[in-house]
Amino acid sequence: AEDIELIKLRTRLTKRFHKACADYGLIADGDHILIGLSGGKDSLALVEFLGKRAQVYVPSFKVTAVHVRVKERDYHSDLSYLEDFCARARVPFVVRDTEIGDGASSLEVKGKETKAKHPCFLCSWYRRKVLFDVAKELGCNKIALGHHKDDLVETLLMNLIFQGSIATIPPMLQMEKMPIQMIRPL
Repeated sequence: AEDIELIKLRTRLTKRFHKACADYGLIADGDHILIGLSGGKDSLALVEFLGKRAQVYVPSFKVTAVHVRVKERDYHSDLSYLEDFCARARVPFVVRDTEIGDGASSLEVKGKETKAKHPCFLCSWYRRKVLFDVAKELGCNKIALGHHKDDLVETLLMNLIFQGSIATIPPMLQMEKMPIQMIRPL
């Protein structure tokens, strides 16, 4: 039997997830949502919530979870666990690999090399690029990420400190150069 506190937490999170989806219009009929599955608790919760929600018929939408491995990073996910978790949530699971390149410290965008970038930025950028490529390949119109309120506050503070601007990540963002929306239901 589940602990009563765990049941309360799950219920509270589920209600907040559904409220965010409704308040911000994050899910529409006919959507195909790609879930960025890192393997952390936030993205696993997103798989569970979207997987259950996709089993309800209104609105009717599909979800697919994608896990991106970066070859140069000494971090290994338990792929069998992720695959089993997605299967229990009735969410198709895809694994893709990417690599940054030996000693990469800059990024080439449209034939122009930018100034040196932090390795964490590069890893994130390449993983995000794979998510966009897979979304395009599978015909997904939305990418869901497991960011939550703490991430929004952290982004606000980082922007204030490092960029001198007041900005954070919105719950839904229409990409400028492609027909994909980024959603953050958590």
